[in-house]
Amino acid sequence: MAARVRIYLEQKAKLEDAKPPRVRCLKCRKPEITCYCAELQPFLSEPQIIILMHPLEFKHPIGTGRLTHNCLSNSQLWVGADFANSSRLNSLLVDQNNSVTLLFPNKSSQDLSLLNHVERRSFLDTKKNNVIIVLDATWHLAKKMLHRTPELQKIPRICFTPVEHSKFIVRRQPHPKCYSTIEAVHEVLVLLNPEDAKKPQHLMDMFQNMLAKQLSFKNHLRPSRHKKGYERRKAKARQIQKV
Repeated sequence: MAARVRIYLEQKAKLEDAKPPRVRCLKCRKPEITCYCAELQPFLSEPQIIILMHPLEFKHPIGTGRLTHNCLSNSQLWVGADFANSSRLNSLLVDQNNSVTLLFPNKSSQDLSLLNHVERRSFLDTKKNNVIIVLDATWHLAKKMLHRTPELQKIPRICFTPVEHSKFIVRRQPHPKCYSTIEAVHEVLVLLNPEDAKKPQHLMDMFQNMLAKQLSFKNHLRPSRHKKGYERRKAKARQIQKV
């Protein structure tokens, strides 16, 4: 058994050495073939968006948090599993010049979709720097981030009512109307600035471009031997059930 493992590791090392390293873009951290930076048209958003990204999301090859950040020239992206001892977050929250809310749905959240035009406009404080904090993680990890950061639990929360299913079909969602970070930010910016919806549309344009690239690569991938084996076992199980 040890000899087989050794041979396997040697063959694997040879294959890895034969593959040239993929050159990645330093801004979007994607391979050059999927880099989207040339298509970016960053714009200022009102309110300002601050993205709290979980470390596992930071490493995920298909995420929308960084794409959202790169689309918004005045946004900030902070990486961490919890922000209980974050000096940046504490400074943001104690600054009286800031009006900070958290985008997170629960019973106490203010649903922007239920507000009329006047109420939405009055939601933004014209005398302060309006900031919306967004948690960029899976729903399970986002709840953990919120639980581990008491400071976030004290600030007002907002949400919206999705009218369509999420278009983020390259990653599994717990519910069809659970939006990705970029979809959620786009929805909030449109709700709060309905007269200037052309700027936020760039978020969705970039999102659709990213999805198109990912789907094109997926269609050209050969099924792995593991998938083929799984399909064979599935077919065999169906035959046994018929008997």
